[in-house]
This record gives sequence, structure tokens and C-alpha cells, in this order.
Amino acid sequence: MTIEDCITAYCMLADKVFEKKSHRVTLNGKVQGRFSAAQLEKVVKKVIAEQNLNQDELFKDPAASCKV
Repeated sequence: MTIEDCITAYCMLADKVFEKKSHRVTLNGKVQGRFSAAQLEKVVKKVIAEQNLNQDELFKDPAASCKV
């Protein structure tokens, strides 16, 4: 991805994931999170699919040893 593509993808992700909620407390008194993990996963998979990559592939290769 180019830097421009990354910025565009991040702006789309931020708009969809970090939507302003009018009330952060539910009727039964529980506090809601600031973002939806399910929505984050959906948007990240969409960005990955747009790059013609496998959405379900692991980000880290479990066979690779730590090089840091």
C-alpha cells in the first residue's frame, strides 16, 4: 500500500469504528466501550481484501523466531 492508500484506509476505519455514541451507559447501568471490536475486525478484513490478500491469514508467522 502507498502512504496515500494507508491514510485513506485509516480515515475510513476511524469513521466506522470510532463512531460517537450518544450514551455510553446502558439502561441496566453497564458502561459501553468506545468502539466495537466486531466492527474493527470487519473493517480491517475489508481493507485486507481490497489489497487482494487472504483475510484470515495470521499476521505473525508462528514459525519465525523473535529477531529483536
